[in-house]
Amino acid sequence: MFVALKQSRGSAAITALIVMTMLAIVGTAAAVLSSTEGAIAAGYRDGIAAQYLAEAGALWAITQLKKENSVVITNIQTTGEYKAVSSTKNSGATTGNYQISIANPDFPQDKGSRTITSVGVISVSKAARTVGLLTIGGSGTGGIYKNAVYSGSDIVVEGQGVITGNAAAAGSIAGSHAISGSSSPHSQEPMPSFGIIDYMNKPQINPIISNLETVTLRAAKYYTDKDFSVGGTIDNVTSEPVIIYAKGNVTINNGAKCRGPITIVTSGTVTVNQHESTSLTLVALGSHDSQVTAGTVLNGRIIAKGRVIVNGMVSHGFQVVAWKNHR
Repeated sequence: MFVALKQSRGSAAITALIVMTMLAIVGTAAAVLSSTEGAIAAGYRDGIAAQYLAEAGALWAITQLKKENSVVITNIQTTGEYKAVSSTKNSGATTGNYQISIANPDFPQDKGSRTITSVGVISVSKAARTVGLLTIGGSGTGGIYKNAVYSGSDIVVEGQGVITGNAAAAGSIAGSHAISGSSSPHSQEPMPSFGIIDYMNKPQINPIISNLETVTLRAAKYYTDKDFSVGGTIDNVTSEPVIIYAKGNVTINNGAKCRGPITIVTSGTVTVNQHESTSLTLVALGSHDSQVTAGTVLNGRIIAKGRVIVNGMVSHGFQVVAWKNHR
């Protein structure tokens, strides 16, 4: 009986030891799980805070461009880029700042585009998020691209013609009372350089885009050796500026729409009959007249070597045309 009691006590001790070991394992696992959940929650919190910082920086950069901050503009015009780091934002565990870059992607040329990169960083965890923007327009951009209309000859605003934005011409400007921005006659600016040989081997684009037709742009440059007529939709899915070079004349017809930043260059002239794009630049390198007909609304800009006749509306201003979030 004494031996049996000793054996029973031994079994109980072993059982208790096993139970204690299991409880210790469960407790450790619970502690590890709790710690992991806490780290995941903190990482999520810091990621959100970093995203807010990055977006705040992007909005700050947009504000500087809109109000034409002289320091920002001077840096971009002279070096191609402006950089800045904000003061410390937030408090506690989410303390951090944002780092800004505002650059001219075409430097030393200035085609009116600006890229904004804003990085929000949390000081303690080093969590970071990046926001990238592409903007066009605004009088803070340099050269002829600051204008809604530029002519290497004369500008004639007649009938119901209106220019919302700046206008400049190497010659005279008639109808300056219908120009909401600055009117600068006898203002010689160098025309942008687009060498046709650089485009001839690029993807060919259909020279006639009819009404209800949609053409998707996936490359940076396109070419046609014919007249180019747009009556449907051109969709730039690259989020970067795309250039279409037409050897012949360009006509923008009723129903035409452009999505994303697009520049159409022609060796001839431009005729706009109807358009509703918010990011279209038309460049006419020919010497004959380009025109915006009555009833037309062009939200973009026209740059022409020859005379520009405006019977409709040309509206040009600062626009954000692409916004990307990156981890």
